[in-house]
This record gives sequence, C-alpha cells and structure tokens, in this order.
Amino acid sequence: MGAPAEPFQVVGYYTQPYNEIVHPDRVWRVPKYFLRRWGPYLSPSRFWAIVAARQFAYWNDKCRWFTVYDKRFAQEAQLSTIHFRRLKSEINEPNQAISLFLSKKELAENEKYHVVNGQTKPKPTTYTVRLDDPLTPPDGLHLASWLQANSQ
Repeated sequence: MGAPAEPFQVVGYYTQPYNEIVHPDRVWRVPKYFLRRWGPYLSPSRFWAIVAARQFAYWNDKCRWFTVYDKRFAQEAQLSTIHFRRLKSEINEPNQAISLFLSKKELAENEKYHVVNGQTKPKPTTYTVRLDDPLTPPDGLHLASWLQANSQ
C-alpha cells in the first residue's frame, strides 16, 4: 500500500493582453445532450437563441422566465434584430422545434405599448424558457419502444 495521495490543486492564469478583449473567463454552460442531440435539429440562429434565453433566465435568478427587448435578445444571441424578429414569430408555433424550448407571453393589443418620457414605446417581451432538454424525436421514439419492450 502506497503513501496517502497528496491534495492536487491546479490554478489557472492568464498571460495575454488580448484577454481584456476576449474575456476567456466568460463562458456559457450548454448541456451536452442539447449540444450533441439538438444541434442537428436547430439552425444556428435557433440554437443560439435558446442558449441566450437560458442565459437570460440564469441572470434572472435562475427563473424560467425573463423580460427583454428584441434588440437586447438579438445581441445576446448574436443575431441581427431583423433576423431575430423573423425567428420570434416561430416561438409559439407548435410545429417549430424552437417552441419546445421557448414561449412568449402574448399581450392584448392595448398592453403592447407604454409611455416613457412622453413617448409611446413597445413593451419588452416576457418569455419562458425550458431549462431542461426534451428528447429529440428519434430519442423519444427509441425510449417509447424500449419502455414498451421492457414493460412486461
């Protein structure tokens, strides 16, 4: 029997001035299942919109909802505002993969705007985001088949 193992500690450090621009310590957590299994089903813009939405929820004290203006959401997802607004129209459509992850609160026409400093402006949109990952369609079929085969 050998000597007891000594504690092992690793301390990372940064050496390059470009880190002031790159900020390598700013990271997003993305579940492996979402990355590997949902990646092929989502376009890059839809994928990053979901990642950005989860980031907003995390900043909102890890709640499943957040409120944000289109421009800010588009910036976080690295999309143009015009492209994001096209994507936004898919969010509550049941046949769209993005709607499995995101939904937006629909407001009555008279609730969509408010007055700020004497100017009428649109209100930000309130979204809910699924923080766990639904099974992809093939994985759902595989699980159903497995459960049926193993339920006896």
